[in-house]
Amino acid sequence: MPRAVIRAALVLWLSVASLAARTLTPTRVGAVDYISMVDACGRLGLRFSFSGNGRSMTLRGGGHAAVLLPPGDGSHRLMILDGVRVHLGDRVEDRAGSLYVSRTDYERRLIALFRPDLVPNPPRRPRVIMLDPGHGGVDSGAQNPRYHLQEKVLTLDVANRLRPLLIAQGWTVLMTRSRDTQISVDKKFDLEERARLASAMHADLLLSIHFDAGPPSTNGSMILAYDPAGQRSTENWGLGMSNNAQPAMPGNRFDPWNFVLEHSILRELLRTLHTNDLGERIQNISIGRNATVPTVLVEPAYISNDAEARRLTTEEFRQQVAVGLAAGLKQYAEAIDALQPAPRPVTPIRR
Repeated sequence: MPRAVIRAALVLWLSVASLAARTLTPTRVGAVDYISMVDACGRLGLRFSFSGNGRSMTLRGGGHAAVLLPPGDGSHRLMILDGVRVHLGDRVEDRAGSLYVSRTDYERRLIALFRPDLVPNPPRRPRVIMLDPGHGGVDSGAQNPRYHLQEKVLTLDVANRLRPLLIAQGWTVLMTRSRDTQISVDKKFDLEERARLASAMHADLLLSIHFDAGPPSTNGSMILAYDPAGQRSTENWGLGMSNNAQPAMPGNRFDPWNFVLEHSILRELLRTLHTNDLGERIQNISIGRNATVPTVLVEPAYISNDAEARRLTTEEFRQQVAVGLAAGLKQYAEAIDALQPAPRPVTPIRR
C-alpha cells in the first residue's frame, strides 16, 4: 500500500478517535457536566431508539445493546447492558425529553464499552494474571455458622479451581496467597500489599475474589471497580454531595479497562451461575486505589444467604464459579487482543 494512502488512513483514524473522545458540548446540572446521548450516539456511531413512551433509550453498536433508563424517582443511574445491570457513577438526566449521562460516565465507561478502539493507550495483551483469594489467616472474612462456611476458605478454594482453567487457556497465573495465611495483620497494609504484588510480579490484571454478607434475604452476584475521580460508590450515591466524591487516584488510569473487565466477568458469571444480578458497581475498594493494572473485585454469592450458602457447600457450585470467572477473563482477553495492532506482513526478499 502506498505510503500516502497509509498516511491518509492514519490521519482519518486519529481524527475519528479525537472526535469521539473529545468532550461534547456539555450541559451543566448542579456540579456535574452532562452529555446528550443523542449527540454521543452520533459521535460513537451507535444506533438508538426510544421506547416506553419515549422515556427509555436503547443503544446498539460494537456488538452490545444497552437500555438507558430515565431518572424515574430522581435518583436513577441504571443502564442494562447486554442484559446485565450497570450502575453508572451519576444519575441519568431527562432534559426536555432527551436523556443525558454525565461526562465522566460517557468518557470513562460508555466509550470503553461501546468503542474501546477509541480509548487511548490500550493495555498490553493480558497474559499474566494475579488472583487474590480474599482474607486468610486470622482474618476469616464473612461466615455462615449454620453451614460452617468461612469466606477465606471459599475464596482460596475457588482460586485453586480457577487456576488450572486459566493455565489451560494460556495464562500465567500468580496468587497473592496459596495457603491459609494473610499478608499482614494490619488490614490496610494487607490490602495495599496485594495490589503491590500484582505490580511487582508484572501481572497484566488483578482479580480479587470474595463472597459477600448482608441481610439474610440478599442474594446474587456482583462485581466492583474503583470509583472514577469525582464520583461516589454505588451504595453512597443517595447521600448528597457532601465530600463523598473520590479524588483522582493512581488506579483511575485504568477506569475504562476496569469497566471492560467488569462487564466481561459479570456477564459470563451470571450466564454460568444463574444467580440474581446485583450489577456492575463502583466502590472505594482499597485494592484498586493504587493499582497499576486493571483491577476488579468479584462477589459471586452471598455467604449470609442460606440458599446460596447451601450451594456454596457443594464442590459443583464452587467449580461453576471458577468456570464462570474463566469464561469472563477469556472474553476480556479477546477484547483487548482485538485492539492490538495487526502484525506487519513480512515482505519476502527477492533474490
